[in-house]
Amino acid sequence: MSKAGYDASPSLPDQFKLFDSNWMATGLVIVTGTAFKTRNVDLVIPFPYALHYEPAAYAFIGTGGDPGAGDGEGVPAAGYTTKNALIVTRRGNSDFNIRYIVYAVSI
Repeated sequence: MSKAGYDASPSLPDQFKLFDSNWMATGLVIVTGTAFKTRNVDLVIPFPYALHYEPAAYAFIGTGGDPGAGDGEGVPAAGYTTKNALIVTRRGNSDFNIRYIVYAVSI
């Protein structure tokens, strides 16, 4: 499967693919955890190793341990990934905890 604007083919470079069944790591989790996001400061969560693609990731407000225990609990946190890190950019009036998961699949 290719990213928008690219024709899927075996010779397509990995950075233009969403999925390739030949990828050994497909479906694996690269990193997961929780972190603390300070108000109006981007949170950078480095990956344990650099990748050759930008992976898919989810980041949610709250720790998930106590549903409904805070404003926005379970709401996706805005951000993006690079080949080296997950960056959570959501701005707000307060600090908050997030939980995140990064997959060995390109976005």
